[in-house]
Amino acid sequence: MVDSFNCDCRDFPGGRLDQTIVNLALPKIIGDFNISVSAAGWIATAYILANAIFVPIWGKLGDTIGRKKVYILGFTIFIVGSVLAGLSWNLSSMIVFRVIQAIAGSADYPTAMAILAVTFRTEKRAGPGIGNLVFFLCRSFRIRPANWRPAN
Repeated sequence: MVDSFNCDCRDFPGGRLDQTIVNLALPKIIGDFNISVSAAGWIATAYILANAIFVPIWGKLGDTIGRKKVYILGFTIFIVGSVLAGLSWNLSSMIVFRVIQAIAGSADYPTAMAILAVTFRTEKRAGPGIGNLVFFLCRSFRIRPANWRPAN
């Protein structure tokens, strides 16, 4: 059980990766929505603000009702927010769905690290940094350069 949950912990840094993917797709999003660069900046700004606000809230909630429950809840809401962001029809809908993603993605920061810290002793914690690097490099190829919609 610990191994399967550990895999889930490594797969949820989608929130951090998602910000990078949106930045890469921003020129295409600007063209599709016919918006200015300054208006498109709100896509990232709204994400960053919502993420920063909700990290401590998810941390406290994890301490209260359980880290695993909070982690799975955040992961599930993040998936829904990602699908909705991929289906957004204008700038306002994109910003709203990115805020949903950010709120859910901010559950990753306090809970995943706390779960790993509790699960593994100090001397067994050296590898996650390299694993995250490989994860980010592999997942970055999921976006198609010609289109910002979800890759099939």
